[in-house]
Amino acid sequence: MKKAELQNQLIGKVQKCWDTYTDSLLELSPGELISSANEIAAASCCHEQLNGCADSCSEDLLEYLLRFDDPLKAIRDQWMAELDMDCGETFKQVLWSLRQYGPEPENSPAVGGLTME
Repeated sequence: MKKAELQNQLIGKVQKCWDTYTDSLLELSPGELISSANEIAAASCCHEQLNGCADSCSEDLLEYLLRFDDPLKAIRDQWMAELDMDCGETFKQVLWSLRQYGPEPENSPAVGGLTME
């Protein structure tokens, strides 16, 4: 099979998986949707990336991805696994960066709070 055919097959299969996935989201309660926010964001990112980069994938990779019943889910799950890290240290870094480089708070420090004076 030619590369262009493989690309079209993958894009079509991923779109079908995306449509099925988004339809399943309509059945979730608001709380379940909120709990699924990271998964939804990962699925959306992977869907967009696959649509945008299928032409740069090797034939070998295209054939590999087409062997999955749901290549979008496979990639999404791998994406989430690779992004899963110790949030504690990362969060401390975010707090430090916010204080060093972020915007100034809208309100003055509370009585007895730290000041820059």
